[in-house]
Amino acid sequence: MKSFRWLLSVALLSLSAVAFAQSDAQKSFDTMKTLAGSWEGQSAATGTPLDGKIMHVSLRVTSMGNALVHEMTGAGRPDDPITMLYLDGDRLLLTHYCDAGNRPRMAAKSRRTEKPSTSIFSTSMVARSTDTCTMRSLP
Repeated sequence: MKSFRWLLSVALLSLSAVAFAQSDAQKSFDTMKTLAGSWEGQSAATGTPLDGKIMHVSLRVTSMGNALVHEMTGAGRPDDPITMLYLDGDRLLLTHYCDAGNRPRMAAKSRRTEKPSTSIFSTSMVARSTDTCTMRSLP
């Protein structure tokens, strides 16, 4: 009887460890949340009016830790594009509210490399026009 209780205990502990294991999406999202703050740097958007201008980026954790807001501002910009990152089950999703009126939605795809928590975003929509900035997946 003791061996049955011991075996049952081990089985239940094993199952609970699997149930509470973090997905790659959750690990990536938690890592991204550690970047919350304000950042400043010079744009390297070659061939655009923003090239060489100072840009300000803020990352803010919101909604009780369930979303990350990315906002980018800079001199000469009439408005700020905003990107929301969030989890949907075991998927890390992103919606970008673009100045051009586009709203690409992207889902992270896990890529196994030496670096932990590597994510790649790929777009699920096509830009409205080819003369505006577009977002593409990474190779």
